[in-house]
Amino acid sequence: MPTAATTGELTLPQLVTSAFKILEDKFSILDRDSAGTLMYAELEHELARYGFTDGPRLEALFRSVDFDKSGTLDFKEFLSLVYLWYNVEGGDYSRLFRKEDARVVSAAFARIDQAMVAYDADHSRRLSAPELEAFFREQWPSATLRGGRGVYERAEAQLLKVGRELSFPGFMQLLYTVACRMPGSPLSGQYAPAPEPDEEDGGADEGAPCNGAGP
Repeated sequence: MPTAATTGELTLPQLVTSAFKILEDKFSILDRDSAGTLMYAELEHELARYGFTDGPRLEALFRSVDFDKSGTLDFKEFLSLVYLWYNVEGGDYSRLFRKEDARVVSAAFARIDQAMVAYDADHSRRLSAPELEAFFREQWPSATLRGGRGVYERAEAQLLKVGRELSFPGFMQLLYTVACRMPGSPLSGQYAPAPEPDEEDGGADEGAPCNGAGP
């Protein structure tokens, strides 16, 4: 696991993969009933163990990232909550993670945020297909067809509908999906969409299957 001294030396793919591993593990712990989603009570219970008592603030944040208004958070929504908790709300990650893990997650979100700004050519706070292609070509070339994998292209086809653009939460979900499908990935991928049938049969993806099984 990277330390505070090494996070700045990691490539973006290495850093976000390390952070997603921490986030996967934390989500699994919080999801006490193994439903694949978090109830507010589960998150409140975990934070209360570490002395957090600002229930109204937590509830407001929970509601703001419950995008489908289901009353629970899936992994994509949980990523948004963790991002907003620190980067917007000024929350303390020590309530959620060990000290070194908190630094890795914070550094990863900072790099993702910087990438979002850098590749958002039209300043829309959303990334179009051409903008995403530029990002992966320059920052994660091994995941592209040009790099011999095509992991990004297949994930993008699943997550980015024709004519649509990805918001920041969607960008994080895409990065997570790509990270778990890379060969040798340490991620279980259980919170990412399952590959399309032709991906599973074609043998091009050697990484985690993203269907709940480990690597």
